[in-house]
Amino acid sequence: SKEVNGGVAQLQANCATWFREGSRNPDTHVDLLRQGIHTHEPKAILVVGNTVELGQDSGKIGSFERYRRSLKNPEIITYDELYERAAHLIAPDFDHAEADSSAPEANCLWDEDAAPAF
Repeated sequence: SKEVNGGVAQLQANCATWFREGSRNPDTHVDLLRQGIHTHEPKAILVVGNTVELGQDSGKIGSFERYRRSLKNPEIITYDELYERAAHLIAPDFDHAEADSSAPEANCLWDEDAAPAF
């Protein structure tokens, strides 16, 4: 979508600006060096939509997967994938896929109607 493409372009521009200007700003550079932090190539992550929005259309799913895997930076992840990653980090032994979807703790923490679309 235009929104995803725009988000990718904006993040790539922000990373380039940080690398070119932000990390080399004399004030910032000194502080970063004191802390032992070196910026070589900032990593960006774009969180968009929900995989359910892709439906069962294998063409849409394939197109989305090819697009996000072809990008070096930013990484594109959906809100539900991010939720699953976070849930796995918090409770790695819990089977989130088999959780009762009617249970409040199994539902998403955000308003799915307000989540950005693809």
